[in-house]
Amino acid sequence: MTRELKEELKAFFADFGPLFETREENIYLVTAYEVYMAMRPLLVPGARIADMGCYTGALVAWLATKHPECQVFGFDRDAEAIEVAKELVTCPNVEFAEWDYLSDASVPVSDCDIVVSTLGTDFTIDDFTWECSLDTANLGASEFCRRRVGEALPYFQKWRGVCKPGGQLIAVLRIKNVDHHFSIVEAAHQAGWSFDAAQSRLLQIAERPFPLVRFAARESRMPSATEIMGSWDAQEGPLQAGQVLDYIPALVVYESLSDKRVLYCEDSPCTDGPHTVRISVGVAGDIGFVFQRFTTGYAELELISPNEAEECAAQMAA
Repeated sequence: MTRELKEELKAFFADFGPLFETREENIYLVTAYEVYMAMRPLLVPGARIADMGCYTGALVAWLATKHPECQVFGFDRDAEAIEVAKELVTCPNVEFAEWDYLSDASVPVSDCDIVVSTLGTDFTIDDFTWECSLDTANLGASEFCRRRVGEALPYFQKWRGVCKPGGQLIAVLRIKNVDHHFSIVEAAHQAGWSFDAAQSRLLQIAERPFPLVRFAARESRMPSATEIMGSWDAQEGPLQAGQVLDYIPALVVYESLSDKRVLYCEDSPCTDGPHTVRISVGVAGDIGFVFQRFTTGYAELELISPNEAEECAAQMAA
């Protein structure tokens, strides 16, 4: 964030409520900035923008002031917030409306070029137990994914109704891990959005992950788990010895390793229950690995040096 724009944003947002009080790495200011920079090339004269979950209208006002040639709509299910927004924002190119788009079947506006959501959506289905079924060949068919898709799908369907064909959705979401991220992309795909993995990335704000995701309003193929994993950016830099991954990241990274050569593999009973684990030791290019896949669905991948992999395989085979 450039210092000048950061200070301008802080000063501008200061009139819009306690969410925007100045503090180090304020997540609302940072996400507003990131979303604004992502949508900036799309803000051409005549563009129609919808802010879903606009609260008291800070981002709406910023966009309307900076781009008076655009039409900006702000929606929120909090009636009090919308009333405050109407009092604070008097730009002629702005419209606000109370809209709970999960319970209200109507769509108050359509044919928008850009739909944005900056932390305006709270997903309640967050954690899951690994007793849930896990289909490693088709993560979308797994129980944990189906639960989360069921919650997220209505949001993406309503957002799709607001957007015109070919328009863009840019959102920063409150989700914590890559497996939830996978479910979000699956829900968007079912609602008719095309995931733009190249333009999506993980923001680290105040030591917390916030995915910035981008979609286009058109039908497309469902991206692979590897593509989705890459957009989450769970790996900081190249893979290297000493890294340990578990759950979905372990599965996805293991499947993405090229030129895998398994040196030793065995199935062993687990000591803490009636389950088994398959342990594979091998080399993939200039990295070694120990990969454990449990029948419970849990997986763990430890990256080691090729020499360590050779030694480990020899010891296990002895």
